[in-house]
Amino acid sequence: YILNSGSNPQMATAVQGYMRDVGIDLKIEAFDATAYFTKIATQDFDMFLLCNPYASAGDVLNVYWRSQNRPIPNRMNWIDPETDAWLDAGLQANDPKARAENYAKVQDKIVANALWIPLVHDKVFLAASKKVKNIKPHATFTSLLYKGLDVSF
Repeated sequence: YILNSGSNPQMATAVQGYMRDVGIDLKIEAFDATAYFTKIATQDFDMFLLCNPYASAGDVLNVYWRSQNRPIPNRMNWIDPETDAWLDAGLQANDPKARAENYAKVQDKIVANALWIPLVHDKVFLAASKKVKNIKPHATFTSLLYKGLDVSF
């Protein structure tokens, strides 16, 4: 299943070709946003593609990989006390190095178990004139300018 927007159809077609090379016939079913999340909530899929905007690695890891967050948004139904412990340690860390180390352990485990396979990291851009002060890009649900409460002219 894919969300039929952005670069998702092109990525799905590329993955379909790669899978065909190893003997797997991947059928792509594309849905618009009004149906996609309802469809993947049924958990009746072998694979799904999701564009996932995030503000930090910690944000996305804590949302999708905590055992208690299943079945939604933890659609992989991943239940792992070790992952939960690393997520807790990352959240509680005052030292950025310790936070990064714990989140790296979670990412390594996700990749080692082929739970999610990152395909691409899209670059996004935010432009502003010199008149605008305190503008800071946020990657919260694809909105680069989140609320904009600190922005001034």
